[in-house]
Amino acid sequence: MVLPNFKENLEKYAKLLVANGINVQPGHTVALSIDVEQAELAHLLVKEAYALGAAEVIVQWSDDIINRERFLHAELDRIEEVPAYKKSEMEYLLEKKASRLGVRSSDPGALNGVAPERLSAHAKATGVAFKPMQVATQSNKVSWTVAAAAGKEWAKKVFPDASSDEEAVDLLWDQIFKTCRV
Repeated sequence: MVLPNFKENLEKYAKLLVANGINVQPGHTVALSIDVEQAELAHLLVKEAYALGAAEVIVQWSDDIINRERFLHAELDRIEEVPAYKKSEMEYLLEKKASRLGVRSSDPGALNGVAPERLSAHAKATGVAFKPMQVATQSNKVSWTVAAAAGKEWAKKVFPDASSDEEAVDLLWDQIFKTCRV
């Protein structure tokens, strides 16, 4: 990173998301969904949640390359089915009234070339399986927010004229920080 004050701004961003975005209070369970590319931000978010008194922070990692490979090659019956352990985790999070924080930085084109029928089958299965979480979220029974983080592939699409990948990421982080008034 060549962006001035990047680490300081990333720390402020983490505090903003945890304190204001999902309003972590003592005893809360926090479910953090984040891309593996954002490990540094994940570390800060977990640290801040515990500093505010979270009872536990559950991190759910996501990876564009692994997701793409799964959708391209996994047996269709596995794509159409949500494993019992994921349903159990959702039930646990609902029972604990877990605050949910989703941080997105995915490549917008990561799933290009994947058969739409496979993506649709997965979306249908997860929609049915996770309906209770959707209802709880939409009725504000749990605190939740979605935030952006500057992923390399996304940054390159937003700033195609940047002189390097690093500059593109810096430019996108700068815009995220400005938008959130960090």
